[in-house]
Amino acid sequence: MKIYNEWTDKISKQDGQDFFGDYLEAEKVMYTTILAENMNKITGVISNIAEQFSIDVITFTGFLDGINSSIKEPLLLEELTEDSNITMEIDYEKLLYNMYVAKANWLYTLPEWDNILTVEKMQSVKKQYNVDHTAISQKVGRNDPCPCGSGKKYKKCCGK
Repeated sequence: MKIYNEWTDKISKQDGQDFFGDYLEAEKVMYTTILAENMNKITGVISNIAEQFSIDVITFTGFLDGINSSIKEPLLLEELTEDSNITMEIDYEKLLYNMYVAKANWLYTLPEWDNILTVEKMQSVKKQYNVDHTAISQKVGRNDPCPCGSGKKYKKCCGK
């Protein structure tokens, strides 16, 4: 069985806060280490990398699942085994953005970010997140110009 399938089986069978609390703490430790050491490129055999982070391979696979959308060339998770050799080049701006998307405040507020991105860059990423996640109403009012471009009011044109 591929390790990604083992990870998905494991999370589908877990319903307790203990499992997810333990996983989130392990994830926080991994991100703290990565940011503190500015490890923007991680290469090696999955089992060896997991051992470096002092976690089991399945938990590391969960970490890969989470970070996969923040690396320059996403991994084919379904094909990975313990002996797979991987290369992850982390895009820190994308990673921070994805942490905002996941509402992972325990990760995007880590003090280690200060050594990775400037305050201005972090604010820029946060601003872009806010812009991307702002609801915009497409409703046309009766007295607004008609969206068809006729120059008439909506009530006298397409709103009849």
